[in-house]
Formats: sequence, structure tokens, C-alpha cells
Amino acid sequence: MPLLAILLLIQVMPVGAVAGSELSLSSGQELTALIEKIEAAYAQVGGYQAETEIREYRDGQALETKRFLYTFKKPMHVRMDIELPYTGMVLVYPDENGKVTVKPGGLFPVVRLHLSPDSALFVTSTGQRIDQTDLCLLIRNIGHSLTDSRRGETKTFEHDGMIHIKVLARDHFLGSLPRRG
Repeated sequence: MPLLAILLLIQVMPVGAVAGSELSLSSGQELTALIEKIEAAYAQVGGYQAETEIREYRDGQALETKRFLYTFKKPMHVRMDIELPYTGMVLVYPDENGKVTVKPGGLFPVVRLHLSPDSALFVTSTGQRIDQTDLCLLIRNIGHSLTDSRRGETKTFEHDGMIHIKVLARDHFLGSLPRRG
């Protein structure tokens, strides 16, 4: 599975620490080197799949749960097979006109709708669009979280052969992100 290559690259990086102990990745050069290694690993990935569950909360209460199989292929092809809340619905982005093809499940399997990625149906409450959910964007945002958008210290540690990074940063999936075409 291509996604494992990214995790393994991070996992095999020399961390110079005993399992569970703090690492020193606080300097700008070390953080930049880590981000570059993650980006290089992603450059080798042609596509990936992820079982995804999103729970939206407000005032400590769960408002909605969305569950889907997310499939991504470079350069920018997205397919989402919805499990919740619309079982059987399939979203494919982009179609030949840059729109999202919606194939409703259930009683209407032959119906095809073609909607803009800006449609409220494809935008989360934080402003994230269907064309902003790929791993490349996440990696780019991790880079921002570790550098220019970081608020406070970065805590980094190694556990079970993986590097864990804890950082407080602004939510990069709010509507202020540049739109991808």
C-alpha cells in the first residue's frame, strides 16, 4: 500500500533517541528536513485509499458522522464511496468539465448529477472542499503547522518506531486556503 511508504520513511529516519523519549526537532533546519523527507516520500506515491470517518462537533456534542472510502490518484482524481450518511452514494471528481459527478445509491442507481466543487454538498462546516482533501494538501499543511503557522513549542517523540509530533497551529482547512483548479 503506497501510504505505508510515507509512514515507513518517517519510521526509518534516524531519530537518535530511545523509544518514548523526547526528540530534538525544534530547530528550523531539522523541521524543514523532516518536511522535505515527507514530501519526497509522497512524490513517489501514485495514489492511495483511506477509510475515513469525520465527526463534527459543536459545544461538545456530535452533530454528524460521515464515513466513506476515499480514493485518490495523481494528478487530482478523487472518488468517495459514501457509507454514512448516504449509503451507496459515490462522488467522483473531476468530470470532463471540472465538476463533481454524484451517483446516488439506493433507488436511483442510474441517475448522474454534475455539480460544482463549491456546492454546499461538498464543503464541510470548516470550509474544506472535496478538492482539498488529498494527502498532498495535508502534508503541505503539516509543514505550515511546524513553521509559519505554529503557535508555541513543537513536542516531538519516538514511540513504537514512529515519530510523533505535537503542535498547536491554526486550522488550515478553514476557507482561507487557496483553491485548487
